[in-house]
Amino acid sequence: MLASHDIAYKEWASVTEALARGQYVMSLRKGGIHEKRGEFNVEHREFFLFPTYLHQRESDLVPEVLPLLEATRAAALPEGQVPIRYYVTVTDAVYVESLEHAHALEGLHPFTREGVEMRFHYKKPGLWAIVQRLYRLPEVFVIPDERVYAGCRSWVPLKEKLATAGAVAVLDDAAFAARSAPILGALRVS
Repeated sequence: MLASHDIAYKEWASVTEALARGQYVMSLRKGGIHEKRGEFNVEHREFFLFPTYLHQRESDLVPEVLPLLEATRAAALPEGQVPIRYYVTVTDAVYVESLEHAHALEGLHPFTREGVEMRFHYKKPGLWAIVQRLYRLPEVFVIPDERVYAGCRSWVPLKEKLATAGAVAVLDDAAFAARSAPILGALRVS
């Protein structure tokens, strides 16, 4: 893990919370309209999570995550402030080119079948399955929501580097291995 970093990854606040609770260790990503070259890529293997509230849709989230949608909205900081609570290391990232293989991951991520299909078919078929290890930071960094962070983009270069010292894994090694094993098995098939 890097000692400090200045890259963040935008993720729905509800999904961020589900990952932070250890419910999931994988997310699916297609990307936003402002991605470089119009497509999402796993450009970074380590980053901070930048929680977003835009475009969160109940219909895209599995029932287990729906309570987190309202909870994260209720706990949101005042407009113009972003809480950075988690750091991520990516252990595996696989581009899934088959909808059948994307459906084989059902139950291993926080999205509904319809949400997966919408992401899969956006622009061109396929999406990224990203297995990630979350670390809780010892303190919450509250950063101003700069104009350069706006828009439908996944990667956000922060104005300054933030420290990772003292970050603690959300799941211990055994729990992380148990959660990631079925994902890796399903991804090997694809």
